[in-house]
Amino acid sequence: MYPVSSAYLAKVQQDNRIFSARVMIQPVNGSSFWIYDEIMLENSLKLSEQVVPGDAIAFGGTVAASLSVGFYNPDGQYDGIQFNGAQVNPSVGLKLDNGTTEWVPLGVFLVDSAKHAIPFQRSPVNTIILTAMDRLIVLEEPFSLVNVLFPINAGALLSAVCAFCGLSRAASATSFLNSNYVIQNAPGNEMSCRDVVGYIAELAGCFARANRAGSLEFVWFKNPATGTPDTTLQPLGRIDFSIEDAPIAISGVSYETADGTIRVGDPNGKYDLALSDNPLIAANPEPILQSVYSAVQGFSYLPCTTTRHDDPALQAGDMVSHPDVGGATYKSIITSHGYAYRGKCKLSASGLSPLVAGWRSKLQKQVSTLQWSVNHAGEDQLDAFADAVGLAFGMLAGVTGGYRINGNDLNDPQFEGKTFLADSPDLFQAQDIWQYSLGGIGHYTNGINSPPQSAWTSDGRLVMPIVNASQVFTGSLMSNNGQSFFDLVNNLLQTNNIRITGGDIRIGTGDRQTIIDDNGMVANYVQARGPLVWQNWLMQETQAGDLAIYAL
Repeated sequence: MYPVSSAYLAKVQQDNRIFSARVMIQPVNGSSFWIYDEIMLENSLKLSEQVVPGDAIAFGGTVAASLSVGFYNPDGQYDGIQFNGAQVNPSVGLKLDNGTTEWVPLGVFLVDSAKHAIPFQRSPVNTIILTAMDRLIVLEEPFSLVNVLFPINAGALLSAVCAFCGLSRAASATSFLNSNYVIQNAPGNEMSCRDVVGYIAELAGCFARANRAGSLEFVWFKNPATGTPDTTLQPLGRIDFSIEDAPIAISGVSYETADGTIRVGDPNGKYDLALSDNPLIAANPEPILQSVYSAVQGFSYLPCTTTRHDDPALQAGDMVSHPDVGGATYKSIITSHGYAYRGKCKLSASGLSPLVAGWRSKLQKQVSTLQWSVNHAGEDQLDAFADAVGLAFGMLAGVTGGYRINGNDLNDPQFEGKTFLADSPDLFQAQDIWQYSLGGIGHYTNGINSPPQSAWTSDGRLVMPIVNASQVFTGSLMSNNGQSFFDLVNNLLQTNNIRITGGDIRIGTGDRQTIIDDNGMVANYVQARGPLVWQNWLMQETQAGDLAIYAL
């Protein structure tokens, strides 16, 4: 939680709160300036934070927070300013009972999209909407460009990566668990600097995030089972709250190699955190696993979600308590935080049940075994299937965050009962969109009004341009035009004028067929220029036009 005063903590829980906002913008091609409430678009200032890469708790998260803000451009005073690449420093102030305002920074962000709504006759309003990512995004540089020599310890490697990318480090990212661990070999050539930072965070038993000042920090949650919460979220500001009835308790840490699983922890435990695909770990990973497990041993929490009145000081990575009106108190963590200025705040403590997490780990072990084999054999890359699985895990993890949009909030019948994950808080401005409902899942790459590029519908249809799989169980495969098909049940392959069955191969049609079966080849029609040699036979046309066959 961002450090605030006791007066702030008391006031933010009350009904009579008065917030104000300001955003400092440092454009690429001009002087910095401020925008204030007076010109901000209503409900446009939003922040999305996440510290685990998916729906399961894990080490090594490097998810960049995202920000959006819109404002009016009166008389075109901001025309000519290049906002793409600009630095944005938003902050929200709470008026305290003594009349002063306590300001809470939301972070330091770099603009990656600036949309100008140009006025025209029917709509004279001139607006600008910015979307930005926090400074963790500067790590999206090829690691191969960083000039380091191996062997190198984890602390020195992190220092070199951050210096190359221009990312400052907080104290937690300068001295951390296993910072002296010596990494023997460079990781793969295709890695980004953010990948490497995530793997170092795994060694430290942490996740990585940019703090509100824009510096890298390594953090892990306080233990709800034993620790003191960062704050108490009182019932007064609560809109809804749901919680699982069984806690997630970390019982071990594991690492997968080609020879099997190496595990440290409770032998009877059912919930492990895996370091299985970490290429920085060489031989003898047990000391790393033991030190990380010692740091998180006994950690447990209750998965939950809640919607509340906004509080800008809350952060993903906090540990909080939720008292109910009956006197019970539930302590948990925040893995994701969706903040809306003067709006609703969505907090989640995500986590997979031991049953689902165990099922998923089997697939991850298969991929990790492939990765371990390749990394330690010195190969350049994984095979196509392992690449595809790794890419899918990365994309579904949401490495750069996104916006969750409830279709029921859009006041349009066609969107009711649907949920969207989009690259913009405005569904109609977004280009990259995932939609899911009882009817299926669809992915749009050109906005919601275009056809989906891929879809999986509830009637069993799967439509997508590329499919990577280790095994496919099916009865037949057919081309789009229906001219080529593979009947796997009846052992028949046919493509245009070639037909292959379990007994023979037929090339051509009608009286111009060539048949190859167990007895050899029978050609009903052969056209050749000059002599034709086949196995031990010479076939040649005579002057009379006949076919002469000679044994060689």
